[in-house]
Amino acid sequence: MIYNDDLGAFLKVPEGMGARAARKIDQLFFTRLMSNPGSLFSEAHENYKEGADTVLSGDSLGVAIQMFMDQTDADGQPINVSPKYLLVPSDSPPLANNQNGITNQGVPLAITLTASDPDGVSSVAPLLS
Repeated sequence: MIYNDDLGAFLKVPEGMGARAARKIDQLFFTRLMSNPGSLFSEAHENYKEGADTVLSGDSLGVAIQMFMDQTDADGQPINVSPKYLLVPSDSPPLANNQNGITNQGVPLAITLTASDPDGVSSVAPLLS
């Protein structure tokens, strides 16, 4: 029997266990994904490209997005999904330059995002919002 747990000491144990379990699930997922099971990422699947022109930049990101959008299912039909996340190594994240823009609702605003990584490689990504 638990008496007078006003500080919540007994509740911290299951919370910590739950947080560790969630982290472990993430670790297992990304370990499996990065092992490229069944050659999931390959030129044969048209979702993999390598070479000097694949260094992260506005142009290479545009090519990657186009490759993603051009993917088809087994019947040759477009898969109709849009990319949502970009995974980059944690040791060299790009550093975006601060920018501001103001527009009225419903009026498009063209902006160009610029960034560089710790190695000094700069990136430019034009957007229309």
